[in-house]
Amino acid sequence: MTAIPKLSYEAISPQLRQQLDPRVKRLGYFGEFFQYAAHQPEILSAFLTMTEAFQTALSGRVIEVCALTVSGALKNDYERNQHEQLCLRLGLSKEWVADVNKLSPDTASSLDAIDCAVQRLCLGLVERRGNEINSELNAVVELLSADKAIAILFVVGRYVTHALFVNALMLSPPVKSIFTEAV
Repeated sequence: MTAIPKLSYEAISPQLRQQLDPRVKRLGYFGEFFQYAAHQPEILSAFLTMTEAFQTALSGRVIEVCALTVSGALKNDYERNQHEQLCLRLGLSKEWVADVNKLSPDTASSLDAIDCAVQRLCLGLVERRGNEINSELNAVVELLSADKAIAILFVVGRYVTHALFVNALMLSPPVKSIFTEAV
């Protein structure tokens, strides 16, 4: 258990609360990630703004490949479980989510060429710390564009940051995996 205290929703700054309100209402809870991250309101605010900017830079599908891949590779069930559920709300199939979660784009039957290229890039960034990923990066540029490849680099960085934060604080997933058996 960490010595860092969680902050209540009422204890955070009004400006941060205003920025978080739509997200807290949509999720139905004030997640542990935010309860800890709110100790640095300006950084958390910038993190949220960056996350929102991804929506205009990339398709939801590409973002979800990145989110699931990085969270899976870095054992961040907190984020992976949330994104599995988001994928279903976005209309992506459970089979597609399962294929992304396998972290094996060369054997995934429901992933298209873009999904596979993006996942290869994400895995290269995480597994090789961004070293020697030129072929993966060039493949994404060829299929999407240079600006989208740069956006993916930022997205991966965001999800790596989240994973390190969650893993360091040993946060429990706020929701179950879509693959958890109902009891």
